This record gives sequence, C-alpha cells and structure tokens, in this order.
Amino acid sequence: MYEVMIIDDDEEIRERLKLMIEWDRLEMRLSCEAGDSETAQELFLLYRPKIVITDINIPIINGLELAQKMAETDSEVRFIIITGYNDFEYVRSSVKLGAIDLISKPILPEEINKSLQA
Repeated sequence: MYEVMIIDDDEEIRERLKLMIEWDRLEMRLSCEAGDSETAQELFLLYRPKIVITDINIPIINGLELAQKMAETDSEVRFIIITGYNDFEYVRSSVKLGAIDLISKPILPEEINKSLQA
C-alpha cells in the first residue's frame, strides 16, 4: 500500500481530492496533508509518503521548490504537480523533478486517478 500526501493551501481542494481518489482500488492511503510548505516538510519527514500531490502555488516556498527538497531527502518519492497556470517553465521544472504528472485545475477525478496509476 502506497502512502500519499496532499499539499494545497485551499482546504476545499484538498477535500475534493480526498473524495476523488479511488484509494482502495489504487491500493493507496492518505498519510497526511498540509496547507503550506513548512508544515508539509515536517509531515513529510514524519510520515515519509511515497507519492506527494502538491499545488505549485502554496505559502512560504512554492510546490516545485518543496518537491525538490523532498526529492533530495528521498530519491524514491514521486510527485503529481497541480497548477492553475499554463506556463511551460512549470512543465519543464516538473519534468526535471521526475513528476508523474502535471495536472491543470480544475482537477477531474479520472485525471487524478489515471496519474496515480502510473
């Protein structure tokens, strides 16, 4: 069973993601969630999830910088990056991190579940 972490400063989006993900079918479980990068870093070290779903636009440092720090701590962690922007730089940065996927908002259930199957 894979442990998953969700990071987004919008609690409503975090709640929607938790409802959209087909946890049992994908053999995954939510280990923790955070609304900012500082809390996320602390929880990441505590729970060591293998999949992190993070928004780019979060408080303190952005989701891409946070993902880079997490990847330096655990080279096996994988990321799904969420963005409300259509900026090629974000795509390129996500690829460099080895992200599983880059998903644009609004997030569709089939899109997030397909990304988690990869």
